[in-house]
Amino acid sequence: MEFSSILVKFLNLKTSLCFASIFLHLKTSLCFASIFLHLKTSLCFASIFLHLKTSSLFMIFQTSLSYLF
Repeated sequence: MEFSSILVKFLNLKTSLCFASIFLHLKTSLCFASIFLHLKTSLCFASIFLHLKTSSLFMIFQTSLSYLF
């Protein structure tokens, strides 16, 4: 009787730990996915900003050339 009770408790604990492990893994995966998405978004905005800055510099350069010639 005692052995089966201990076995049931052990199996319940093992199942609980398994679900906790899966939950923790999913939470960690979502965290990394969130960080990756944030970095990708930041890089996208940085790229757009750099493009706009380059475009504005080119426009200034073009305007300066038009004044010279």
